[in-house]
Amino acid sequence: MLELRNGDRWSFTAKCFLLKIEYGQSGVRHRPPVATIHRREHNVKIVSPVDEPGGSGRGGSTFTGEVFTYVTMEYTDGAAVTNVCFTPGARTFWHSHENGQILLVLAGKGWTQSDGQSKQVIRAGDTVWVPAGELHWHGATNQSYMTHKAISLGNTAWSQAVSDADYQQDVS
Repeated sequence: MLELRNGDRWSFTAKCFLLKIEYGQSGVRHRPPVATIHRREHNVKIVSPVDEPGGSGRGGSTFTGEVFTYVTMEYTDGAAVTNVCFTPGARTFWHSHENGQILLVLAGKGWTQSDGQSKQVIRAGDTVWVPAGELHWHGATNQSYMTHKAISLGNTAWSQAVSDADYQQDVS
């Protein structure tokens, strides 16, 4: 129960997607309009940390340096979620995402850069939005580890490795 200044009591109960608000002493009941819920054939998907398949620690066709990837949610309904741990100096190749990408920086310090723009610092607690189709890269600084959760929307188009000259350029 929530005690309000005027003494009215409110209780909130969620049942079957319907929110019912009951006013205490007045006895008046009000049911707000219920939004239409569109059911889909698929069920909610929950992936526990122990179910996350780990990745290799070596660079390859999409990373330079030592990188550890943990797929949190494989590509589902146009989205993929991956935790990525970059060692100092490690970074992605240049790439873009069909419908954009969200990076949630969980630990450390890194850099990100969009094509034609200056390199920017990203730190633990930052959220980065990369618009659809924007060519970019991200990774750890040369002196820090960096871990982020990447939410990739749509297909990812990988390009070439980030050159050492691009990686070492000054931060804006």
